[in-house]
Amino acid sequence: MIYLRQATGVWTLSTKGRVNQQLEAAVMFDNGAIRDPFLHLTPDNQSLPYDMAVHFGNIKELTRSDMGRSHVVTIPLKNYARKYVTNFYRIVKYAVPHTMTSMLFILWAVGFFHEKYDSRRWKFIFYLGANVAFFWFILVPMFHVNDRYLMPLFPLCFIWVGQGCLVIYDWIGRVFEANTAPGSRCFRHRHVLSSGLIGIAILTFSFLPELGKVMKIQKYSRDMWSEPVELKEAGSWLKARTEHPPVLMSLNKAVDFYAGQFDMRKGASFSYDSVERNLAYARHRDVEYLVLSSRYLDWFSNLRPFIESQNPSPEVSRVYDKTDPSGVRTVIYRMQMDQAHSEEGE
Repeated sequence: MIYLRQATGVWTLSTKGRVNQQLEAAVMFDNGAIRDPFLHLTPDNQSLPYDMAVHFGNIKELTRSDMGRSHVVTIPLKNYARKYVTNFYRIVKYAVPHTMTSMLFILWAVGFFHEKYDSRRWKFIFYLGANVAFFWFILVPMFHVNDRYLMPLFPLCFIWVGQGCLVIYDWIGRVFEANTAPGSRCFRHRHVLSSGLIGIAILTFSFLPELGKVMKIQKYSRDMWSEPVELKEAGSWLKARTEHPPVLMSLNKAVDFYAGQFDMRKGASFSYDSVERNLAYARHRDVEYLVLSSRYLDWFSNLRPFIESQNPSPEVSRVYDKTDPSGVRTVIYRMQMDQAHSEEGE
């Protein structure tokens, strides 16, 4: 904490946590500030708070400049409480059931409530359960709800899931003993049948539904959160036609990765500002190519001229234009560096 105080100038447990609160301020809180200040450029068109926070690692410089200070939102305590309650509902209603699945949750409940704890074992179980409870129901709701954030502590739940399997195994065995003749095949193989029934139940009500979610994924989809296959294709196209990792302006950095650009401190992201201001920021960041996908136009409607206009600006030239089977259109522009530099010189 002392180091973070020295590095950031403020007392904080997590710089990422503070950045997340800023990123979600305009989404979750009606605070009257400018729309998503972290996705608006500073007046000089040289800094985008989102890039500074997520890609460049110099977000602390934002509050030190007069131009950047207005992009930092002060969030009242009541809004933190509102966010926590909203996310807690999402955790209990959707995230935990989605992570556990119904079958594993039943086994967990049977194992947890069936166990008889002595004082020593109770302390051990309380310690393990407290880790899961704190992470899932306190930390994540204060940060951001996403299934992958629940996964690190998910394996701890199998302590009770395993115990639940043993309880159900014994119960099924007793059912076979009570309802089958001692010399029958079912009686002799009751232990194998008990294990098999549990395995079939887990396979049917846990594994197969999860597998079904994977199987239903379509290669091409217009959904905002579907895999952006078009960006992989665009990135591969760039990689095959550039002699060095290109410096890109993009919304989703998947295209940077597939183009061979692994340094996220290079390049830039688009903002909610006008086309002209985005291009000015691109020149400042020495961007070579602009990559846009119509998948994200619902959020960034200001970027429609790049998709819908053949020549949105004389500073760029279109070198790639492809529409996939789902209707998602991807375009790549090359910055006219000579013209841009001459304009800067003037």
